[in-house]
Formats: sequence, structure tokens, C-alpha cells
Amino acid sequence: MSITLDFDFDKFLRAFEDAQDAVTEGAIAGMHDALDRWQADSRDVAPIDKGTLGQSIRQEPVKVENGEIVGELTANAIEVSRSGRFNYAYYIHENDAGGKKLRHPGTVKKFLEDPLRNNESEYERLVERQIEAEIKRRGLA
Repeated sequence: MSITLDFDFDKFLRAFEDAQDAVTEGAIAGMHDALDRWQADSRDVAPIDKGTLGQSIRQEPVKVENGEIVGELTANAIEVSRSGRFNYAYYIHENDAGGKKLRHPGTVKKFLEDPLRNNESEYERLVERQIEAEIKRRGLA
């Protein structure tokens, strides 16, 4: 006499794949939210001269690379002077503004890095909330 137990893994695997898709889609949406906030925070603390620096802060497209969701901000404030083209954003952020002090209180030289470091847990929560929302929306939780 032989008795067998069969278990249909297809249903389980489909649910697992749906959950992976929900996490990815939620993480991408959350990364957009985090980038919006980071961009606003960076613009708030960017040094003010002509206003071109803050407006040059841009979001790069969100990428999915090797299982990671990658969001990035860039800043390129190009000024033209007698000596040629000059990237004011790079000079302030990466070259410590040549050691010069900033003119306006509340602005920082590391206008991209400081907001990220100071608000990283908040940005992570924005991503987590979107993942949870997408899982719930799909009825997986």
C-alpha cells in the first residue's frame, strides 16, 4: 500500500513572484518620493548667489541594478567667466569652496551630502511606506 502527499508549489511560487514584484514597484515609487524630498532639502541648504546652484540640483532616473534600487541627485551649475567654463556646484561641494566661507546663514558647502546624511532614516521610511502600500494594494498582506 502506498499513500502519497502532493503539494502544488506553483501557487506558492506565483505568490512569491507577486510579492517580489510588489516590493520592487513599491521601492521604485518610494525612491521617487525620497528623491523629491532630498532634492527639496538640498535646494534649501544650497549656497545662494545667483540661484543657479539650487536650480541645477536634478534627479537622475531611478535605476534597478543587481537587485538594488538606485536614486541619485546631481548638481552642475556652470558659470562662464573670462577664464572659461567653471562648475560652481563642483567647486562648492567637492573643493570646499576653496576654503572660503559661505555668505548666507543656513547654507552648507556639502548641499547634497549633508541633507542625505542628516535625513537618511526619513528617506528610508518613505521607501518602506511605499513598499508596504504596494503589498497591501495587491492584497499580499
